[in-house]
Amino acid sequence: MEVAMKKTICLLLAGVMTASMLAGCSNNNGSGDKDVSTTYRAEYKNAVHDYIPFVEITVDADKKITAVNYDWMQADDHSKLKSQDEEYKATWEKVNPDMNQNIARETLAERLMDSQDIGKVDTVAGASMASAEFKDMVEKLMKDRVSKGNKKTLVIDNKVES
Repeated sequence: MEVAMKKTICLLLAGVMTASMLAGCSNNNGSGDKDVSTTYRAEYKNAVHDYIPFVEITVDADKKITAVNYDWMQADDHSKLKSQDEEYKATWEKVNPDMNQNIARETLAERLMDSQDIGKVDTVAGASMASAEFKDMVEKLMKDRVSKGNKKTLVIDNKVES
C-alpha cells in the first residue's frame, strides 16, 4: 500500500510540475487583449443605383481605427463589387471624367484613418453622394456597434425613393 501511495504522489507532483512548466511557455506576455482587433460592418438596407454601399472598420483594443474598407456590392449578387466592375467604371468615367470612384473611396478611407474622427473627414470633390453615404454609415457604425463592442452587421434603412 505504501508503494502505491508513493507512486500516486510522484505522478501527481510530476503532473503539477509539467502543467506549471507549460504555463510558463505560453504566448501571453501579460498584454491581455491589446493585440486583438475587431472588424465591424455597416451596410445600407436598400440599393442605390443597383448597388448596396457598405463599410468595414477594423479597430484595435483601444478602439483606434486600423483598417477601413468602403465599397458597394451589387444588389443581385453580393460577391460583385463596384470597385471591380469595369463596365460601371467606364460608364462613370464618361459621366464624370475628373473623378475616379476608387480614388474617392480610398481617399475617404485614408482620411478616416488619419483623423480617427468621421466628423473631421471632408467630402471628396466630385463624389458628394459617396462621401455622404460613407460618413452616414461610419457615424452610425461607430455609435451603434464599435462603441458598444457589438459585432453584428449594422443594416441602415436608407429609404430609397423610387
